[in-house]
Amino acid sequence: MAYTMLVSGAGDGTVRRWDPESCGSVGEPLAGHPAEVYTVAAVPMSDGQTLVASGGEGGIVQVWDPAGGVRVGRAINTRHRTATRRPGAVSNLLAFSAPSNGTMLATNACDPVVRFWDPATGLPVRQHLHHLTLQHDADVDCLGTAPLPDGRSVFAVVTDDAIMRIWDLATDVRRPTSALVATGHTAGVNAMVAVPLPGGLIGLATASGDATVRLWNPATGQQIGNMPINAADPIYAMTVVPLSAGRFLLATAGEGAVVRLWEPATGELVGTPMPIGHIGSVLCIAAIPRQDGRVLLATGGADATIRLWDLMSNSPFGTPMIGHTDEVYAIAAVSVPHVR
Repeated sequence: MAYTMLVSGAGDGTVRRWDPESCGSVGEPLAGHPAEVYTVAAVPMSDGQTLVASGGEGGIVQVWDPAGGVRVGRAINTRHRTATRRPGAVSNLLAFSAPSNGTMLATNACDPVVRFWDPATGLPVRQHLHHLTLQHDADVDCLGTAPLPDGRSVFAVVTDDAIMRIWDLATDVRRPTSALVATGHTAGVNAMVAVPLPGGLIGLATASGDATVRLWNPATGQQIGNMPINAADPIYAMTVVPLSAGRFLLATAGEGAVVRLWEPATGELVGTPMPIGHIGSVLCIAAIPRQDGRVLLATGGADATIRLWDLMSNSPFGTPMIGHTDEVYAIAAVSVPHVR
């Protein structure tokens, strides 16, 4: 019977697994990073299994079987470099399905290059989709992907000058499908997610340290709506929250240690800000749909804890998950097809 596991990465250099029902840890910490772990991502494979990838300091990405707690394949040396040619810390990690390539990993280390990898082998993709080198002098803030109504998918990159570019991964990656898109954000873009909208369109939402969220049409690069969402506090993390009847909300978090829910199509605040309970900023967030229809929000914070919030009762769920000894930078919800 499948259940949802939480996987987290932190400044203590470890990847940890958690059971959100009991709020307890699962197995031993996964060690394989030389220092801080800044990003983790669920990696759905074509055989139905879901792996987890983690990246951080030293430019290393590890791929794990979350159920067994073992490494899959070899460590990926991403070869990202800083301006002084030192290994760049992997700050962005995205799993997606590409035409003719299956599941792939995209990595970036706050440099102007995005590299693509086979998560099963740890080897670079050898076909046309090997890497992207941006056409203008800026480093990458975040990565995203979204499906189009015609079945194609696009890959989006936002750089530290608040510019977005969009590529059709089935075509020549040297030629973006959109011109440079000035997002209008006045601070770093810290998160980008694909969110379903009424009418069947899937938008790309960008969230920034300027405390706003903006919504984009991934087919055209045009902004959807005229006014951005104003969250009042700088946003460090964002996720999509699936509800009943095909409804989806956006959840944002950051400074202020509160989570806010938004109607993505209208930008309206849903309910009141939720005081999750962290001491300090919220750095990451994930939604956990339960089999009983309820949805939990998991947050990781600068206080080295992971906390759960029950959206139905609008109250904390269980007890804080304690084990990391430094800031929790990343969290992912992963479906694991095994009995606990």
